[in-house]
Amino acid sequence: EAEKLIKISFKDEEKQKATLFCAEIYIDCKEYDKAYNLLSQYTYDKSDFALECWKLIADIYVKTSDIERADTVYSRIIKDYPRTDEAEEASYKRGEIYYTNQKYQKAAECYSSYISKYPNGKYLESSYYFGGESYLKSKQYEKSVSLNKNLIAKFPKSIYTYGAYKNLFEAYYTLENMSEAQKTADFMMNNY
Repeated sequence: EAEKLIKISFKDEEKQKATLFCAEIYIDCKEYDKAYNLLSQYTYDKSDFALECWKLIADIYVKTSDIERADTVYSRIIKDYPRTDEAEEASYKRGEIYYTNQKYQKAAECYSSYISKYPNGKYLESSYYFGGESYLKSKQYEKSVSLNKNLIAKFPKSIYTYGAYKNLFEAYYTLENMSEAQKTADFMMNNY
């Protein structure tokens, strides 16, 4: 029925909505090739519709665990649609896909890039946290300390604050900075 809707839609806006609707159904049914083939034919300009197609194509790559291609699509969104909410979201999602797939070094780099590019962004708290956690997991303890301390300083009441202190303790302990590890542990015992 969704395929028929595309064929009987005559106005551009109706056809675009029908196309996106049909692609979403294909994705939900795990018919990723059909969704990709439908969407890719509309990605040759920089229209809002092309942007919606790119977002769904990125979603296909995320769902199929093709993180390099997803990252390429997110990078394209950032380049072709700068200063949009979608570009900011794509910048954040670059870190998210690598973190989810346990590629922590690359995740840390992407989160750090987001923090630099969007110092007041809507994903700033989670970028500090997951960036700090990614640096910790990739054994870059000094960078982990820096991001976690920034998170605590900028967002002391964040849902990520406890995790940031936990990461700080682990980083300080691993770095054999026992005085800071002890201060962090004492703070956590008294406040959590």
